[in-house]
Amino acid sequence: MTAPLADTFDVIIANLHTNLLLKAKENLKSLLKPGASLILTGIGYNQRQDILSRYSDLSLQTVQVDTHKEWVGIWYKDSRKL
Repeated sequence: MTAPLADTFDVIIANLHTNLLLKAKENLKSLLKPGASLILTGIGYNQRQDILSRYSDLSLQTVQVDTHKEWVGIWYKDSRKL
């Protein structure tokens, strides 16, 4: 078992399966510094709306949603002030 991270970060890139991104959303948010970026990839095209709706309650601004073939990447920005 690994110890929880005790730091926060300016950028987090998570290339995980959609189910893992949904399970980890609170943990990922807690690791962001105010104003930091969270980039999610590995999202299947058919699951993009599930991610967008489930992450909408985290005070994150959706900056960009990119689609390439059957994959989607989403860039969020933490809306807390620095």
